[in-house]
Parts: sequence; structure tokens; C-alpha cells
Amino acid sequence: MNGEIIRKETLFAHDIGFSMSEFGVLANKSGTENLELLSILAKQGSESIPTLLRYVGLDPEDDKKVSSYSLGMKQRLSIATALIGNHKILILDEPTNALDEDGQAFLKKLVLDLFEKGKTILISSHDSTFLRSVAHQIYFLNDGKIVKEELV
Repeated sequence: MNGEIIRKETLFAHDIGFSMSEFGVLANKSGTENLELLSILAKQGSESIPTLLRYVGLDPEDDKKVSSYSLGMKQRLSIATALIGNHKILILDEPTNALDEDGQAFLKKLVLDLFEKGKTILISSHDSTFLRSVAHQIYFLNDGKIVKEELV
């Protein structure tokens, strides 16, 4: 990562942000409430939450419960959860799922911006077109083993 070899003893959970669809969010809370709770767990201030929600294309004034969100809105919220905290590594699991064209364009810009800021981003996806538009290396897995590597 950034030219350093990563060993298990040098990597800490607080170094990693992750997005896994709806997992980790409370359906009976709003997007803002979910991010406020995560910011407490991450020991981060909550003052940047409205900006973060706008950044991912959600309205910080929207007090709807996550259970009433569309799939695309849930995916955007999931991506926002990965951005709470100043993580060195971001793991995005199937981040293009349920995103429309605008959402995918936003995601591409986000990934490229984060890479420019020195972040390491791991993306698991079946969307090879998206991967080729943002990745430097693509690994293909089968039964948990790397079967092919592609430099982009």
C-alpha cells in the first residue's frame, strides 16, 4: 500500500472502510442517523455528514427511514458508510449494484478521486466494464483462488 508491504500486524480495523450493500445500516433509521451512529463508533465528528450525504447524491434533510429507500439510494448510503473516517483502505463490495448511469458516473469519479488522494481501494465486482474504467489491476477469482491477473 503506497509502496509499503502490508503485514497483518501493521493493519488495523480503523484503517479500513467498507461498503457492503445494506449490511451495517439500520433500516428503521434515516441515512443521517445511520451515519451519525457510525461517526460515533469511528470517533469522528458528525459535522461533515450533510456534506458526505450530498457528495454521494443523497439529501441530508431527508428523514425517511432506510427501509423506504430505493435500492440505488441504499447503495449510495452504503458507499457513504465506507467514507466515514479517514481510512487508508476502502473495500467496496459490488458497488455498482442498483446504481443508474448517473450513480455509476459518480462512483467512477469517487474512486478516481480517492485514488488520487492516496487511498487503496479494493473492489469486488462482476461489472468488468466498470472495473476496467477505474482499476490498475484486476484479479479474477475462482473458488477463492486467483486464476488470472490483468493489468489495466
